[in-house]
Amino acid sequence: MKSAVLVCCVLVLTFYSQSEATSCLQCSPDVVCEALPSYCQAGRATCGCCDVCRGKLGEKCTALSVPCESHLICIDDNGQQAANWWDYGFKGTCRAATKDPRCQ
Repeated sequence: MKSAVLVCCVLVLTFYSQSEATSCLQCSPDVVCEALPSYCQAGRATCGCCDVCRGKLGEKCTALSVPCESHLICIDDNGQQAANWWDYGFKGTCRAATKDPRCQ
């Protein structure tokens, strides 16, 4: 019985800590965003307040970073994409959105 209560407490605490971690703070109205260069595609990282340049071919990316440019996807070394934005440990590289290895 004690182990069941312990497991229940661990599950509740795990869920609570994850739900708190996935909420973003509201951006301050005082935030001044920099103008972006004309050559970059604008994007916003998870919980970001300002647009930044989206990831270019070969740049590192995560599930929480600014997205890759529109013709690219963030893929890890195993060829997998982040399933969800909360895949905290996901690390990849912006690559061509194709399965053809000649385009990587």
